[in-house]
Amino acid sequence: MTLKPDLALVGLAFALTIVSTVGAAETQDLDIRLTRPMKQGDKYWLMAKGERADFSVMTREGRVVREDELTIRIELQAIMEVLEVDDAGRPLKEVLNIQYFVYGLGGELTEAMATGSKIYAETVGFDTVFSLAEGPMPALARAALEIVISTYRGDVPDEDLIFGTVKYQQVGNSWPVNAEAFSYAMRSSGVDVNQQTLQGTARLVGIEKLQDYECLRVEAQVEVPDFVMTDLPPGVEFKDGRAEIAVSGLFPTDLGLPKLQDKTSVKMEMVLKNNEGKMAGAVLETRSSRTGERTLMPFLE
Repeated sequence: MTLKPDLALVGLAFALTIVSTVGAAETQDLDIRLTRPMKQGDKYWLMAKGERADFSVMTREGRVVREDELTIRIELQAIMEVLEVDDAGRPLKEVLNIQYFVYGLGGELTEAMATGSKIYAETVGFDTVFSLAEGPMPALARAALEIVISTYRGDVPDEDLIFGTVKYQQVGNSWPVNAEAFSYAMRSSGVDVNQQTLQGTARLVGIEKLQDYECLRVEAQVEVPDFVMTDLPPGVEFKDGRAEIAVSGLFPTDLGLPKLQDKTSVKMEMVLKNNEGKMAGAVLETRSSRTGERTLMPFLE
């Protein structure tokens, strides 16, 4: 099933792609605030798109035993309302009033959810759980939403702790990513990172305008040449793991507004070996990537 977006929303989406560079003085000292509090009842236009691609190959004694490949794509437009926040204003529960939602496997957008559907996103432990106001949530729709939607996950460090800086910065300045905070955040996903080999840098790229909103463009890159998956099944040995993460965001100079745009790219490779059972000696190599882009704009009723 396919669904065409509302023409008014297409126009809005086109308008939001217009980002201009502001000719501000490069010597201006700027306050870098990445984590922005939200309030219960806040509403935003949300537009998002993303893709997840996974590939794995299992070999044994030099022969390929199995290959698997999975690609999921999503395009989403919705009115997002904040239903619950924590004491710091970080969202714990949101509802998406769907205007346009298509998704599918293999790079195709073959599935759709009806305009007017309501999807709830809620923090449960370290996960974001999705549910429909009516009826069961399709498994593929849930997997697609996970690419671009997440609520605040428990005690995981926020963006300021990982990518931020307490010092005022000028355009072009860079600073190190907080390796300890980044490693702590990864541990909540079952990944143990070697802080000594982790390399990460954040940078104030410039001042841009998204429609009428003046924003700071902040980007960060992290290379993780050595990590280990924890809590593996008995008999499974983790041999190698590496990852690359790139993030970019537009943060309004008006600190009362949330981050208006973010782009994320995550690439990961792993090698595991099975040392027990009928498949003893089998080696599993995996490659995965995820890219996502979101734009939020205040919703004026």
